[in-house]
Amino acid sequence: MRSHARWRFRRFAVPGFLSGALLSAAGCGSTTHEIPLYAQGPVLVSLRSFGKGPSSAPRYEHPAELPSERVGKILAAVGIEEFSFFKWRNEGALLAAEDVAQLAPRLTEGLRKAGPDQWVYFSVRSTPKPLSFGVVRFSDGIGFVKNGQLNLVFGNIAYVENVDTTPSKIDPRDATTSDQVRLVVKATDLHGRPPSLVPGDRWLGRERRNWLVFDLSLAAVQPPEPPPVAATPVPSAPAAAAAPPAPVAAPADPADRLLRLKNLLDRGLITAEEYEKKRQEILKGL
Repeated sequence: MRSHARWRFRRFAVPGFLSGALLSAAGCGSTTHEIPLYAQGPVLVSLRSFGKGPSSAPRYEHPAELPSERVGKILAAVGIEEFSFFKWRNEGALLAAEDVAQLAPRLTEGLRKAGPDQWVYFSVRSTPKPLSFGVVRFSDGIGFVKNGQLNLVFGNIAYVENVDTTPSKIDPRDATTSDQVRLVVKATDLHGRPPSLVPGDRWLGRERRNWLVFDLSLAAVQPPEPPPVAATPVPSAPAAAAAPPAPVAAPADPADRLLRLKNLLDRGLITAEEYEKKRQEILKGL
């Protein structure tokens, strides 16, 4: 059932891609420039930008420093639902665990190397063991950071036969997707959702079923602090029986403090700006 649903989604989405590309070419006269970054095994990553187009071409918050672990969690949380028999039904995760493990570090690298006018194209393909020879699982899409959010827009998200491994030149933001299939976020703690509608916008003027955004703000990854608990007063002991004062702990080694600070940055618990500010404070205390 799952593979059938994904095949149907690709079949419904491709005509939308083609029509979207034709409309884009006719309306904007833009071309796409591509810079390959990685092409080994089943994973391909490149940077893309508009070579010619309107002066209002989108600007992104790149280069973007994101922990690979967090990007992996986001990719693993993207799921598929299909509308059948009058209700939305869960079709599982879009990407298999092995696909996420290979794609996450490469997508992270692409976002780190992208410029303000570039977005990241990615694709991953594998052969599911239960399927017959010649059938592959192929997914591709684009990623970019804007307004403090990681945007993931998927094109092919299906089991397909003999798929062409040449990167798709069609921007999935121009796709018209099926009304029977949609992408969902399967983990609430990642603060993901479909993008908000923007009336009159080229891409967000209509509902998008192949597009998800994830909040990258620090508040989205830190759990709220519990309210302080009032300390229970302890009766003082007689002066004669008072324990000797505890020795004052020596200040933490600067090297340990720097390692702990880097660990917080890699886990996405602090921003790059907070990391650099605190690092300078530690170095000044040497």
